[in-house]
Amino acid sequence: MSRIIRTEPNPVMSKAVEYHGFVFTQGVVARNLDADFAAQTADVLEQLDILLEQHGTDNTRILQAQIWLKNISDRDA
Repeated sequence: MSRIIRTEPNPVMSKAVEYHGFVFTQGVVARNLDADFAAQTADVLEQLDILLEQHGTDNTRILQAQIWLKNISDRDA
């Protein structure tokens, strides 16, 4: 049976779950929601980099990402 590795689990979910070499993350949001778009994006990417590093990988190996914008006009940024 394959091993399941959970990062920072709580009663509802974990920050990340590794299974069969794949790492699935929970929704990651900026820690400061009052920051501008660029700062929030940098914060989320930093958090993801940390989670991926804990599982021995990095963002060059991402297969899929969903990005939700509050304002679609921020898309080009």
